[in-house]
Amino acid sequence: MTLRFLLASAALVACASTPRPAPSAAATPRSPSTRAAEPAVAYTTEPVPLTDDARTAVSSAREALHRERFEEAQETLRACLGRHPDDNAVRMRLALVMAEDGHTEEALALLREGLRRGPEDADLWTFIGGVRLRQSLDGATIERRRGSINARPSTDEAAEARQARAWLEAARDAFAEALRARGDHLGAMEGSAVVATRLGAHADAVRTWERVVRLTRDRGAEEHLAAAVAASGDRRRALTLYEALVQAEPARASALAALAALYDADGRADDARRARARATFHEWVGPFTVA
Repeated sequence: MTLRFLLASAALVACASTPRPAPSAAATPRSPSTRAAEPAVAYTTEPVPLTDDARTAVSSAREALHRERFEEAQETLRACLGRHPDDNAVRMRLALVMAEDGHTEEALALLREGLRRGPEDADLWTFIGGVRLRQSLDGATIERRRGSINARPSTDEAAEARQARAWLEAARDAFAEALRARGDHLGAMEGSAVVATRLGAHADAVRTWERVVRLTRDRGAEEHLAAAVAASGDRRRALTLYEALVQAEPARASALAALAALYDADGRADDARRARARATFHEWVGPFTVA
């Protein structure tokens, strides 16, 4: 399930993405992940640009990014925002480009400027939460520049851990503001659930994913709910949720791998072996399957 709220997924709305090469026949199978993939953090809550002028500017900026012209993209969007200061689609795309170019704090300042114009804007609060969440997931040693990621050596692990937690708590607060503004904002709910798990508030994560599942009936949300339940220590319920999920979607490799780990913990070695074999098979053949 693609998160409807923030950043860093393959579906970056504005940034150019590098095409993934097609798998070769000699591709090496990988061991499947034993947990659900963390929800992709993507900037997907932006409203549609309000005017034809703004839509043209966004399209031009996207083309510039495909040519790796970050300055040109930012200049185009900044000029457009000057003409249309209430257009949050333009504001969010400009913030995205700035963040991908290593100017995270400036991007956050731009988003907060939008909140001064509309303090109850759930999308902007969610976007801010997404920026802070990605900072925490990256960690203090990761730097982004021109859409690339660089890692520098760790110098003070304790200080870096404190910084990552501070970013996580800032994300939690931003998602809470978004939900105060609009209680049914799916992106904010999903973001708050991810943060709750990261902060060890497993009961909160379970409750939030339960609500997302009720609202969306999405299989990805069901898998994240099962993972949150397992993290909370309720292995019985987690098994039930994962078994129902793989019955509905037999090729969901990550759920099968998580189910195998739960079977192992229960001493059900044969069930674990079968589930793990199915997970490996489906993960390996997935790239070769044409829907």
